[in-house]
Amino acid sequence: MAYNLARLSKGVSSWVLLCQPNKIFNCTKIKHQHVRQFSTVLLNRSAKAYNNPANLGIKKCFDSPSLCGLRYFHTSKPRQVPAIIWVILRPLGKLAAILMGRSIRKWYSALPPNKKQLFKQWLMANAEKIGLVVAVLGIIGFVFFETHIQETPVTKRKRFILFTEDQFSSLADIEFQAQLALYQDKLFPANHPLCQQIERVAMRILNANQDIKQIFTKKWTVTVVNAPEIKNAFVTPTGQIFVFSGILNLCKNDDQLGVILAHEMAHSICGHAAEILSYTSWIDFIMMIGIALIWALPFSDALAAAFHFILNKITSLTITLPFNRKLESEADEVGLTMAAKACFDIREFVAFWRRMGLYETLELGLPPEIDVIKNVEFLSTHPAHYSRAEHLEGLIDEATKLRASCKCPRLPRIDPRAVLEQEVRTYEAKMQAEKLKNIIVLDIKPKSY
Repeated sequence: MAYNLARLSKGVSSWVLLCQPNKIFNCTKIKHQHVRQFSTVLLNRSAKAYNNPANLGIKKCFDSPSLCGLRYFHTSKPRQVPAIIWVILRPLGKLAAILMGRSIRKWYSALPPNKKQLFKQWLMANAEKIGLVVAVLGIIGFVFFETHIQETPVTKRKRFILFTEDQFSSLADIEFQAQLALYQDKLFPANHPLCQQIERVAMRILNANQDIKQIFTKKWTVTVVNAPEIKNAFVTPTGQIFVFSGILNLCKNDDQLGVILAHEMAHSICGHAAEILSYTSWIDFIMMIGIALIWALPFSDALAAAFHFILNKITSLTITLPFNRKLESEADEVGLTMAAKACFDIREFVAFWRRMGLYETLELGLPPEIDVIKNVEFLSTHPAHYSRAEHLEGLIDEATKLRASCKCPRLPRIDPRAVLEQEVRTYEAKMQAEKLKNIIVLDIKPKSY
């Protein structure tokens, strides 16, 4: 069953892979009209085919030359609140907490002394009842949290998820359409070599990881933006791969491109976007209690705002940012595994992040051996580049064994990590020579008597 492209492409140039039910490798490639320049690869599937592993030919590793995913359809509409509503309500909830706390402070400050005393007596007299209500609310919150625990795909890590895939797909579609509208005049055509390269590498990753259910529950597409100044790539929660040409300038071959795509696709497969929104929404809900208390205490508005700011910073540094870095590390691990199964040179993962760390250091005008970014890693949503390289270095041996078990060709004799080290030494020698080129060395020879 083919998926209707009208909502996705809206007349843009697109490539679609259509599959016949129960024949996953019997594909037809259809070219749509050229109105705007946009490259899309869409993978569809049927529930019947997915429920029968024999129809998919699922093995530990896959070597098929082409892949047609099968689009997953739900038979009933989700009844939960759409994720977009939560995105809108989050800032409103914090504002409501501020207004409520401030109103309580103003109300209490306006009470005459005798009524303030009566209010304190009422609190003391009903302390047990108030404590019981708080305990019941805490139990309800705990039960709610525990009933929304799910397993992360691939890693099987337990995590809190507030939204279903159907709910979150609406946000992904909004993001995708917004990006298309923003860069519609800079999109490469479907037949551009860069689009074809990214399609080839992405399909290679998907082909090799068919044992992951989420490969078949997403509408994988590819969009390439002609923006050399932007070094970025991302994949939406529903599988739309968005790549800016600036990041491609850092990739000399398919293995290096596979590093980037595997990492970003891992984010989508693991559902990290939904997890981040769920986790931060839960943290924000808890913070609303603290915010209301801060603004209810007998402080001035300026002092309350200062404490509010400090609370936000502490929460960010101790909870939110470490959580984001953890998910980035998980995407590195899953991406490494996916790339190993796709027979990429997985040593490029380590070399890539070392190279990124080198570029970052040089942009600051510092010597290559100095990793100043690592010292301020706690201020970032991402681990430092050198930290990521060290983490992945420790996983290379296991990934190499996995790669070998997939009957991949042997790794090339030239190690990209060694190549990078040689590049660094060459650069350092060049810089040293540059420093000394305008210096005259006085060579004094002793006289013979």
